[in-house]
Amino acid sequence: MKNSIAISIMAVLIGMALQAKGQTGSDIYRYDDIGAGIGKNANFENGHGLLGMGVDDYSLYEIGKYSLVSATQCTITREMAAENWGARYDYTFEAAEDMDVNIKIKHCVPWEGWAKYSNHANNIRNQYVISGAPQLDWVSRYYASMVLLLDGNSLATAQTARPLAPTEYEADGTTFNKILTDKSQWESTLVNGEANDTLWLWPKEGGNNEHKPYYNDTPEYVKVHLTKGTHTLTVTSLCSGWDFDCLQIEDYATSGIEAMPENAHFTAYCKNGTVFVGSNEEAQLYNSYGQLVKTFRRQTQVSQGIYILKCGGNVKKLYVK
Repeated sequence: MKNSIAISIMAVLIGMALQAKGQTGSDIYRYDDIGAGIGKNANFENGHGLLGMGVDDYSLYEIGKYSLVSATQCTITREMAAENWGARYDYTFEAAEDMDVNIKIKHCVPWEGWAKYSNHANNIRNQYVISGAPQLDWVSRYYASMVLLLDGNSLATAQTARPLAPTEYEADGTTFNKILTDKSQWESTLVNGEANDTLWLWPKEGGNNEHKPYYNDTPEYVKVHLTKGTHTLTVTSLCSGWDFDCLQIEDYATSGIEAMPENAHFTAYCKNGTVFVGSNEEAQLYNSYGQLVKTFRRQTQVSQGIYILKCGGNVKKLYVK
């Protein structure tokens, strides 16, 4: 892709379309009409970023159109939560040619709020239960999370797991820092073994409340296809608790997997989205960044992309269309 496209998407922050989807004037929605404020901070691109990415007053919903579970609980969907606690930010840009790109999210998640609200630490509240999962509370599950849409369609993330907040709040985050280095304590973010369109974000380290955004080491979205012409990328926050700076869009590169050895006598192929392996041994399927996607035997279905298959000491690169 052209470098100028990446630069324009990264750098231009002020003047884009920031929206909250809530219907103001209704007593079952929040009363604000922005949800995320543009704040000044020298750590952000051009000195500005979107702080909070939503409203952190989770008492604003009143029982209205939502399914009443009890006198203190109601069931909500992702769309309902996003329009009340999240925020939406649109980028419109031109692609000069057909291209495949990787996308990174420059963000930060202050420790104080995340440690108190997210994951298991706050499930005892359970006021806004998730449609289809009544044992889970929305804010606890989706604090500091987002969905990225391309021309109105959500993109699958390359994320496969996330760390969980300790059940007991700690101001210094000592326990969380241990969890960060031990991925056996992380929770899978895959859905039935497939990539999820929800992207979870978390603090870079426990106890860190600096609003200093950064990019993760690997892209959150891999091999996103863009056709020549005008496109809109929409950052949709599912809950508050994180700051958004900008997007970084780069060429999709396969150099990291081209050098991997292959065994010419090992049989493996893909057809109509299904990977077939000519072996009874357990096989592991990795994406192009070395992240485990699936463990299976004989055959499995996967989404479009480039994968590395490992089975019984054999390694093979597969292109799934």
